[in-house]
Amino acid sequence: MKEKKKMSVADIAAILVCAMMIFFFVYLIFVFFAYSSSFQSIEQNAFLNKLFPQDVADKKFDGEGAEVTVDIDWSKKYPFSTKILPAYALANKEGEAATTNDLLAQKSPQIRKYLHLYDLGTLKINNFSKSRLPFKNVLALGKKSLDHALGLQPVGEDSVIKLLNGYLSYGDEKKVPSDEINEIADSLEDFNEFLTNQGIGFVYINAGQKVCPYDKEMTSLQETREFINGNGDALMAALQARNVPHFDYRDEMIKDQIDWYPAYYKTDHHWTNVTALWAAGVLADKLNTDYGFAFDPKFFDAGNYEMKTYENYWYGGQGRTDLFANSDVEAFTTVFPKYETDYHVEVSTLGLDLSGPYQDSMFDTKTFAEVANYSRQDLLTKKDPYSCSRIQNNAVTHIENKLHTDNGGKKILMIQDSFCYFLTGYLASDVQYIDVIHPMAFNGSIRKYVEETRPDMVVMMYCGKNIVPIEWSTHLSQFDLR
Repeated sequence: MKEKKKMSVADIAAILVCAMMIFFFVYLIFVFFAYSSSFQSIEQNAFLNKLFPQDVADKKFDGEGAEVTVDIDWSKKYPFSTKILPAYALANKEGEAATTNDLLAQKSPQIRKYLHLYDLGTLKINNFSKSRLPFKNVLALGKKSLDHALGLQPVGEDSVIKLLNGYLSYGDEKKVPSDEINEIADSLEDFNEFLTNQGIGFVYINAGQKVCPYDKEMTSLQETREFINGNGDALMAALQARNVPHFDYRDEMIKDQIDWYPAYYKTDHHWTNVTALWAAGVLADKLNTDYGFAFDPKFFDAGNYEMKTYENYWYGGQGRTDLFANSDVEAFTTVFPKYETDYHVEVSTLGLDLSGPYQDSMFDTKTFAEVANYSRQDLLTKKDPYSCSRIQNNAVTHIENKLHTDNGGKKILMIQDSFCYFLTGYLASDVQYIDVIHPMAFNGSIRKYVEETRPDMVVMMYCGKNIVPIEWSTHLSQFDLR
């Protein structure tokens, strides 16, 4: 009987290396195949979703993205009277720099089609890597945990850090240069003049951010990368110099002695629903005092709302980026009216047309109930409780209060970001009409929209993170108000 040869350490290592190479080769084939045209039918049947759930980085259910089921060209519905840049626009900002492939194609036109195929293939691989790469979350979590253990600070867009009090925040922000701040302020001044000439009120509101301006709860290194408060200060000063109506929720929070950090979520940059109700009351009071509205304070009294807290119920957008490395699931509190409500909410890009009480028309109660059965992976990839508001970052949302209000017949246009989801819902309790525009999804002329819909008041409100330079070429920039 032939004696069985005992495998050496070198033999075992060689087998493992061969196995890894075979696995890597098969994996590469799958990656290339996954986004090929022949795979589209499988993709449409959600087979790939079952194998590798799409990551939140692609779906963006964190209060910053919006689903689209009906693609509408708003620039045709609300065309620009002119696309000429205003006199105050900074020079050399329109268009994008040519890529290396563009330059190569200009020199050698005959290779253009091959470069296009290369770009297309690269894009497909990048898309797969961002959204469906197997074990992506495991690898990312390992890196984040190692960074935390070594005391390394994350850098780059959308990176997050852990503050000294345990709250998450953005880790690498950008300072907006003074000339860009002035360009934004000039755009707002010009827009305010346009509205004034039509007898329409205007106010710009800085919603601020989670990091408190006087108690940052940051290490000295983290503070060197905190620019959002400074950007907000600079814009408020520029608007003050131009006599553009404005106010700052940071000042209001300090004045009303709001406990700063508990007013926000630990794992998300938005303020809580309880804070949003307070903020709606502040705005209603400003509209009463300065613009002749007649909001009844009872609609912003916490005693007229049922508040129910769901422990361990959601994981915010900053947490999704953090991947549980420095944070865990937190509570979510719903704030529903006790009084009778009846709204009509219409979002054409979602094919949404709802009527009924707040819980049916303004809030996705069905999806919210499903969160109770979420796994930890679901918390990273599925629709979160904050995004159960029907008022999302859609191009246009129409809201009608079908009951008697103290502002009957009046219409407010809210130009806003995700900080206003619940605030706008609470403000709608005592005004007949509210239209909502999210400029980063609306490529039409806001001025044309105003001319056709004739609001009584325009409220423009962004969180501090959305004070960014204007990109004039896209018509999707936060402060392009042509």
